[in-house]
Amino acid sequence: MAKAVQFSEYGSPSVLTFVDIELPPLKRDEIRFRVIAAPVNRGDIEIRSGSRKIKGKEPFPCIPGLEAVGQITECGAGVHGIKVGDYVITMMQKLGGIHGEIPGSHQEFVTVNVYAVAKLLDNHAPLDAVALGLTSVTALNGITRLGLHKNETVLITGASGGVGSAAVQIAKAMNFKVIATTTSSNKIEYLNSLGADKIINTEEEPISEQIENGKIDGVLDTVGKKTFADCVRTLKKGGKLCSVGASSGADIELLAWELMREVILTGYSSEDLSGDKLRADLGQLLEWHGSGRITTPKYKCMPLSEAVRAHELIESNVHTGRILLTPDAR
Repeated sequence: MAKAVQFSEYGSPSVLTFVDIELPPLKRDEIRFRVIAAPVNRGDIEIRSGSRKIKGKEPFPCIPGLEAVGQITECGAGVHGIKVGDYVITMMQKLGGIHGEIPGSHQEFVTVNVYAVAKLLDNHAPLDAVALGLTSVTALNGITRLGLHKNETVLITGASGGVGSAAVQIAKAMNFKVIATTTSSNKIEYLNSLGADKIINTEEEPISEQIENGKIDGVLDTVGKKTFADCVRTLKKGGKLCSVGASSGADIELLAWELMREVILTGYSSEDLSGDKLRADLGQLLEWHGSGRITTPKYKCMPLSEAVRAHELIESNVHTGRILLTPDAR
């Protein structure tokens, strides 16, 4: 038996319960690891609330959690190249997401296909790796899709959020100029510490009043509805916008003639992340981290049993950095 967080209906954080579960039999190509830390992501909030429905006829009970880091305790008979005692990280690949196929990471032990993990080297601290984790992988792929060149300018919306703050650091590591948006003056100091070249508080000054139309090389948009139209108007001819989230809503509006300026609109979803891509992306992020080009995101550890409070903090939009759930001491 092991402890886990689960919910049996969509709703507020109060639907989350802390329960005992039975661990499934281990398949030939699977590993099981004891969780050290499992972040809470915006996607977990959306799935729990029901704004993103779990696929399948019987979605409940559901264990949330899209990523985790831990130490292997068991290996299936067909597993090679990795062993009990190794530290690994996994994320997405149908783990605890809308597919409803694999129980999520918010539990004491996670069981996944060996292909879905990346092994950590001895000099990689587990908490640093998972704090970078899914938000940094998403930011890296979104920034890369913009195809920017050195010293070009990227506008990052929702820059004080998990993906946004990771994107600020990654963009600076790639030698881009960064304009960051936030909705709170309390988060300006945080964004300055990440290296943003300019910060716009969109609650006080809309993007359209701070950036002249047609001046931005690329936009990484995590906000969606609230800022989308303004972001498109800032793009130069041939500029790109990559959408990686829609925290303010997915119903966006766009004037057709904006596309006549030959701007490019694209997106990235970490649902497409594979084991090979995870290992490649994490390798790049940890290389930058080791050289000091990016730092570990600010994070707060909370016991697994306090998942309700963790969800409440993220929904409040007051918290900056990441929240990592850690199994309660036994």
